[in-house]
Amino acid sequence: MTYSQTVKRDIEKFYPHFKGQITTLPFVLIPICYKKATQKALRQRYNIPPEYFIVSNQFWIHKGHQTLFRAIKRLHKAHPKLNIVCTGKTSDYRKPEYFKKLNQFLMINKLTYNVLILGFVPKDDQLSLMANSIAVIQPTLFEGSPGGQSVQEALSLHKPVIVSDINTNRELPPLKNIFFFKSGSISGLAEAISKLYVSHKKLNREYRHYRSLHGNTRSLGKTIYSVMEQVLTSSNQKL
Repeated sequence: MTYSQTVKRDIEKFYPHFKGQITTLPFVLIPICYKKATQKALRQRYNIPPEYFIVSNQFWIHKGHQTLFRAIKRLHKAHPKLNIVCTGKTSDYRKPEYFKKLNQFLMINKLTYNVLILGFVPKDDQLSLMANSIAVIQPTLFEGSPGGQSVQEALSLHKPVIVSDINTNRELPPLKNIFFFKSGSISGLAEAISKLYVSHKKLNREYRHYRSLHGNTRSLGKTIYSVMEQVLTSSNQKL
């Protein structure tokens, strides 16, 4: 099972001898239960600014932080108080020097006050930080499901998202509060951030459409049940 038609096509392409049935699950928003911290508590705990965008990704090379930080550099003169909060593990054994180079870029370009890297934080805090943000930015170059977990969490919290236009992400539902930019494009990401930064207080959050996506849970359950039924039937036939 997969949440993405793109992933399904990749499996069929790279594993042509696979004979099993690949089922694509419907996109679902599940209400998130967490202990929400107040903005005041978050500011005291993490020394975050009053307004900020958030990126909740591990610091892995395919997650696109390098594109994001270059976009912030481009915006710095026009928006010197624009801030980014980053959560996620800062190590990657596949590219151990990557995080160090990102930090060097921020220091050289005097962006360390605009980009606050919190590292790995408790889940309740991460979701609280997300809930209090302007929007979630997802600059990823690859995902196994539409938007990845951070975008799904953001939409469940009714937050706008800025997301790269890779094929998997293009499978996200057609919400007006999802803003795409060309994957890997510094100028495209900078433009999307700038527009949302200026207009976010007037943004229509489309609550009715969000509620309809929460309703897809029943469809998801039926699909999973159908797959399990097929597997059990197949196993019984073999016995």
